[in-house]
Amino acid sequence: MKKIEQRKIDNIEPGMVLGYDLRDNKGNRLMTENTQLSENDIAKLKQRGITAIHIVHHIDLSNEQQLSIENEICDHINQRFMNHDEVPEMMKLKTLLIDYRIKAIQ
Repeated sequence: MKKIEQRKIDNIEPGMVLGYDLRDNKGNRLMTENTQLSENDIAKLKQRGITAIHIVHHIDLSNEQQLSIENEICDHINQRFMNHDEVPEMMKLKTLLIDYRIKAIQ
């Protein structure tokens, strides 16, 4: 399972993976999500005055734990869409959302 957590820039090490796109105050993208950070990248971030970033942290789960989380995701999304069973577009959206959320934790 993948978890995204915020860490102070001084605790970032080369090889860590950026959890979200990193943007400046004007909204310009500095780095993209899933970038594996190098020493040079970390130095540039410090030079820009960035004090913390979000990184990807992987957690090993048993198959049973993974399945339990996936079932919770499905149940939660199914509850949100339960009054829209007759609308094909909403069912497609529900399916896409479930797939997206499950992929995001893998």
